[in-house]
Amino acid sequence: RGPCLTDWPMTAGDLPEPDPQGADQQDQPRTWDCAFTDMVDWREDDVTGRVTGVNDYSVERSLGSGAFGTVVEVERCVGDPPFRRFALKILSRKRLRKQRQTYFDEDQGVMVVQTGEELVQQEIQVMRHLFHRNVVILFEVLDDMSCDFIGLVTELLSGGVSMVFDEATCTFSATKGGPSPGLDLPTAARYFRDLVDGLLYLHDQGIAHRDIKPENLLIYENGTLRISDYGCADTFDPADPTTALRKDTKGTEVFHPPEACAGLPCDMRQGDAWAAGLCLCCFMFGRLPFRPDLPPEALYTSIQRDEPLLPADLVEVHGEILFQLISAMLCKDPSERPGLAEVAGHEWLKQVPPPPTIVGQGHQEDGSRSDVPHGDGGGEEDAGSLPAAVPTPSSSTG
Repeated sequence: RGPCLTDWPMTAGDLPEPDPQGADQQDQPRTWDCAFTDMVDWREDDVTGRVTGVNDYSVERSLGSGAFGTVVEVERCVGDPPFRRFALKILSRKRLRKQRQTYFDEDQGVMVVQTGEELVQQEIQVMRHLFHRNVVILFEVLDDMSCDFIGLVTELLSGGVSMVFDEATCTFSATKGGPSPGLDLPTAARYFRDLVDGLLYLHDQGIAHRDIKPENLLIYENGTLRISDYGCADTFDPADPTTALRKDTKGTEVFHPPEACAGLPCDMRQGDAWAAGLCLCCFMFGRLPFRPDLPPEALYTSIQRDEPLLPADLVEVHGEILFQLISAMLCKDPSERPGLAEVAGHEWLKQVPPPPTIVGQGHQEDGSRSDVPHGDGGGEEDAGSLPAAVPTPSSSTG
């Protein structure tokens, strides 16, 4: 089910880039559906028990791990080498079923409890048709009910996360322990343009992300930003704005807009736009304009009442145009806040150059490898290993 695997595009990065002068240029309509595979053969090392491959994929190395699984780099060994590389997220069904998320369904007037497995299936349904240069593409779902694992095959984003948050200093930098917060101006501007373009595409598809933050924005090897992590995403009817209103809060508290902090109905598209404005501050200055270390109640009060904390020399260093853009995007009144379509046409973004081109997957223009692990310390594990906290594929549900 889904596309023929040999017909997969090389990458969404091969799609035409937006006109750097801001002229309208839309992608050609593209029908996309990921592949679904329900017969899965997980392979293990006879001695160590470590996973070495699954179906056509050979595990190369671990990229990171979490409470419910791990992410590994794989090669799809079909045809002649060099083989194409992907990221494979391996989730434990047993662990997901133990996770519970409770929320109040306003339409039904009841409390709803969802398991982690149900949330993953929702995320798959959100991602399966997405195809755009600024969103992570889901290529294949490996879902064999006789096995404990669910596998999601996505693009390999060798650039890692867009920025790393340092809890000690409450700053964002390009790398963990980086020398200074923030990014250089060309990179920050490109990332922001890509974020806006990606969100406009999602909203056109009737999808609100609801957890936009630098850690959920991954970088392809040519410098293109991709929106990832759709665990909080919600759907609506683009033709009916009322279906985009929500009173519940999802995502990361410090990125919630003022109206959500006040418990008022929030247009999910406006919530994404507000979070994009905060990401612009992170890209440019390495800091959020509100204190992320405040307790939730104090944080919500600050977001509703306090003026954004912006650099005193913002206008002097970066100009009035950027100040106006940030101030407009962080307006407390959502009715006065510009939509993303208006932001995309802003004068400041018209000066953004296109991202660099690539020579080949995993290589820079000088031929060197550009791959870096996702997450913290993922590269320290042996290639092909799974963390001990994640059950091996032999632990099946029968």
